[in-house]
Amino acid sequence: MRPRKLIATAAIVVGLALAVTACSSGGSTNVSTSKSGKGVTTIALGNLSDESPLFKPFADNFVSDAPSFGFKVNRYDNGADPSKSLTNAHIMVVGKPKVIVDWPAGSATASIGASFSQAKIPCIAVVTSIPGCALFDSNHTREGELTAQLDAQEVKSRGWDPSSLYVIMVDEAAGGPNTLINIATFYSEFAKDFPSQFVQRAPSDISFSTTKLGNNAVLVDGNLSLQTSEQVVQRALQAVPAGRHIVLMTNTDDSTQGGLQAIKQAGLESDTIATSIGADTAALQALRTDPAWVGEITYYFQQIWPRYLLAMSKAKLDGVSLPSLTLSPLAMLTKSNVDKLYSGDKPKSLPALPASDAYLKKYIPAP
Repeated sequence: MRPRKLIATAAIVVGLALAVTACSSGGSTNVSTSKSGKGVTTIALGNLSDESPLFKPFADNFVSDAPSFGFKVNRYDNGADPSKSLTNAHIMVVGKPKVIVDWPAGSATASIGASFSQAKIPCIAVVTSIPGCALFDSNHTREGELTAQLDAQEVKSRGWDPSSLYVIMVDEAAGGPNTLINIATFYSEFAKDFPSQFVQRAPSDISFSTTKLGNNAVLVDGNLSLQTSEQVVQRALQAVPAGRHIVLMTNTDDSTQGGLQAIKQAGLESDTIATSIGADTAALQALRTDPAWVGEITYYFQQIWPRYLLAMSKAKLDGVSLPSLTLSPLAMLTKSNVDKLYSGDKPKSLPALPASDAYLKKYIPAP
């Protein structure tokens, strides 16, 4: 790199560091720091969105669990925004943490990975792949399969005529390409159960640019927002012919809540089934009480994910070569099993480590 470019780069980095200081002193806070004691190691967490009731508790638990792993956490809010995710990546590098755990939004991952790589800081990506980082994620294909199976069974048990079905799927482009896998798998598997009614598509043939699949299935972008999901489902409902039964599938609880609000405003809740992913407090309550909310994928997100990621950070610092992908356990919650597996919004027990994650066993303290 030429000297002039080095000076320019240094100026940008200093500017970013000053921006963090200014941001922390008032107004909208971008970074927070957990308390620490002697002999602790500093790591960084970039959370997808601290505004979401689904994602904020995950980051809260990450910070509160960190001391039991010997860590102090510098926490950043990526705001479900690619530009902010990239800015935060540069700021994290300035802080020189020993490990970076990052859940970025959207399309800036190549630049984020380059920033971590140039700084020679080990990194772990959450859900959205970052070049050069080990990835921690849920099994999105399995999520889609389980949801399709449940919805097909529910349609049949309610005696709905397959010709009356209309599928509305809410995806989340801001969550990165991996978040489309469950939506695409769901449609592909659900359509197989009703081959004369739905256009058949392989998951690989469905993308974020797909908006319509035949005459009875649409995809809309909820942008990780309850309000946006409500708005886009409202618009989608305008094209639904009278007398249809609606199958709503989303991949976040915020989107399911927003979509169902739109459906209820249209007076269609008795003709709707909805499934979701995340198992936050409001979703678990809705699963128990709302006749339309029939299924909820839990990957023990708020309880297990912080501990997995902290354990992965510990293993990395111990010199363990992390696998390219570490998967979280998951389960399908229904009205018949939710109270067997959860007490309120807390799981009664946590699942055992999957065999593929056995390398983490020595690093995860007992709950």
